[in-house]
Amino acid sequence: MGIPLIFSVVFSSICIVSLYLGIYTLYTNPGSVTNRLFFALTTTLFIWSFGFAMAISAADLPTCLFWRRFAAIGWGIFFSVLLHFIISLTGRSRLLNRWWKYALLYLPAGVCLSVFTYLPGYFPRLNPNQYNLVQTPMGWVNVSIKNPWDW
Repeated sequence: MGIPLIFSVVFSSICIVSLYLGIYTLYTNPGSVTNRLFFALTTTLFIWSFGFAMAISAADLPTCLFWRRFAAIGWGIFFSVLLHFIISLTGRSRLLNRWWKYALLYLPAGVCLSVFTYLPGYFPRLNPNQYNLVQTPMGWVNVSIKNPWDW
């Protein structure tokens, strides 16, 4: 069993566990805002880890690039949802009492999605070299190209 396959199994396990935890939490109390946010959080983690599970052991560069862009949907949204979840969990929901605060909260996610997913074909000047993927014995890795998006 090769190392990329081991990483794929680990990422796939994370997929299964996160999806189970999200569905179970939502099932226990679907009306709770915090439970719904936790479900959204685990769903983004599922997308992120599933994309990496497929990308790390991909056969060729175009396949790896497709799955890395798919994973970017998950990690691009994950941190905004995480912050929203923490605000809700700590009982500080009054911090989000205006619509524009939600826009500010999710604006970084929108920027990440527009730069690292399938949209850069529509916005080629935002990030022309979004990934520098190299196949190594550990699987496909993204080597830093030292641009403002990759610091």
